[in-house]
Amino acid sequence: MATVVQTPFRVLKNDTATFMARIEDHEGTTITQAATSEITYTVFLVDPDDPDNDSAVSGHDDATVTVADAIFDTLQTDDRWTTDSIGYNFRHTLDVNTDLAFLIRGRQYRVVYKLISAAAGSQPVRWAYLGTVV
Repeated sequence: MATVVQTPFRVLKNDTATFMARIEDHEGTTITQAATSEITYTVFLVDPDDPDNDSAVSGHDDATVTVADAIFDTLQTDDRWTTDSIGYNFRHTLDVNTDLAFLIRGRQYRVVYKLISAAAGSQPVRWAYLGTVV
């Protein structure tokens, strides 16, 4: 199973958010651009009464992320990453120029990423961020 180290988030209403993670394959090796064939994400509005009834946000449902823009072949340790001193190899900023993602103040949203490995027969890596709009 792959390992993902990530950070929680808070975002202003109608603003964008940047998501970072350190992603390792099942052998503990950090993923690279060459090892990644596809990345997609979906933003869900969390249903506070029924966690099985989250709804995808229009324009952010199974959206494609350009691998070369989001995956780093070496770990990054800039000031944006405060989780640990090891660093991150995934960073993606949601594009909200056409479709806003975080529309309702006080509500929780879940952003789910799916990474498809370039290796044949491997399982996709999925991870999620849960955050609140302020």
